[in-house]
Amino acid sequence: MQWVMRDLTGMIGRILFAWFEGADLDNNSKTWRLMADILNDIGICLELLSPLYPDYFLLLACIGSLAKAIVGVAGGATRAAITMHQARANNMADVSAKDGSQETAVCLMGTILGLIITPLVDGNQYLIWPLFVFFTIGHLWANYNAVSSVIMETLNRQRMSLLLTRYMIQTKSVPSPLEINKQERVLWWDWKRPHITLGYPLQKASSMMSSEQMRLLLSRHSDTQFVFFALIHDSQGQVRVVSIGPDVDWAELIT
Repeated sequence: MQWVMRDLTGMIGRILFAWFEGADLDNNSKTWRLMADILNDIGICLELLSPLYPDYFLLLACIGSLAKAIVGVAGGATRAAITMHQARANNMADVSAKDGSQETAVCLMGTILGLIITPLVDGNQYLIWPLFVFFTIGHLWANYNAVSSVIMETLNRQRMSLLLTRYMIQTKSVPSPLEINKQERVLWWDWKRPHITLGYPLQKASSMMSSEQMRLLLSRHSDTQFVFFALIHDSQGQVRVVSIGPDVDWAELIT
């Protein structure tokens, strides 16, 4: 019954995670790729702990199964997103095959190393845990550097925020994808969703910026009936669309 509960927890967790976070896997593929590795190591740690605490075996097994279920969804989905990014010559199948071969080679090396180490540490908790911590830190460090080296050329919420901050507040220049990706934090979440306001009063918008900034903004949009701008430092993550004409075509604005 315990194994059934463990598997059931994993299946339910897989479905719920895909339901709630599926869309974010594309937007923050680097973050979720690293998070999958972290959760995988947490699941392995819980598996090692469960025999030591038999009274909490079911709880630890269920949490470990849940972590590995999320790994299965996040790892597979983000791998597809990153592979598509790396297939510059429209050769996604070739890149996927080579990625699989590389992973197989690493697993083979790990298996050989495990066959060598296992007889030396069998039953010795004073060696098992230090080795586990050592290899886990090495695993996460390597994956963090691998994920950080990926240069995405699309914009998610964090990269857009960095780009707007650089252009509108700092240097007034458009940074390259390499510069934005170097500033991007891989372990990053934006728990606050932006609130979009259509027809925001110009009087209220003018109080949020200097008169010089307002004049510059209006001059750039002199041929339109509306102004779009984002409040970079707004803690509520609000995006304002300001009407500057009496006959605004909202259908045109939405498109």
